[in-house]
Amino acid sequence: SSGGVDREDLVQLARLAGLPSSGPTRQEAWARLAGVHRVSTGGLGFEALRREVVVSEKVLHKIRKDTRRSCCTETFRLGLDGSESGPLFGVLRSYAALDPQIGYVQGMNYVAALCVIDAPSAESGFNLFCRLMQGTSLRRLYDSKDELIHHLILHIDQQVARNAPELHAHMEEQGFLVQCYAVEWLTPLLIYNVPYVTAAAIFGLYLVEGGLSFIVQLGV
Repeated sequence: SSGGVDREDLVQLARLAGLPSSGPTRQEAWARLAGVHRVSTGGLGFEALRREVVVSEKVLHKIRKDTRRSCCTETFRLGLDGSESGPLFGVLRSYAALDPQIGYVQGMNYVAALCVIDAPSAESGFNLFCRLMQGTSLRRLYDSKDELIHHLILHIDQQVARNAPELHAHMEEQGFLVQCYAVEWLTPLLIYNVPYVTAAAIFGLYLVEGGLSFIVQLGV
């Protein structure tokens, strides 16, 4: 159990022994690593955001479509409710209400799915997802005005060119540029359509190792 352990101690413990493999104990460890106690929801709770704050039909349509899509992947096809009354839709809708500048962007669905699948409640999954968006660089990946994702794509391209020059040259000759796959890698934090145990391990390491730099290294 991670009870009574501060974040730095938990990071060291995770590096030595790993995080809990499943269930509430792992969810608690993720919450501590993310600093959920510092989450800010603008004075509105999860249910108020879900039920009382208007979200455009265009955004809701994208959330509905991608919530169903999330549940069809290898990662989440077992154990995730993809309906409009399910926790994943609720988390994404509430976040869109909280942060209309971002609203909803494809890729958020997979990260939010990990936050809710073993959570004791939809609200606790929502708080974890919000804290990730607020406390790491994750939100910047989904902000169309932010240059971060372009810098990360350039870094991946340079790493592939340095480490596998023949492959890089061949891919460029075929017109298969890094932009063709890197966005799909980065926005769901590499957890798209991998076995759930792998997705959970990647997500835990993302929290332990400090964010997107780890995801880029793993992707390359």
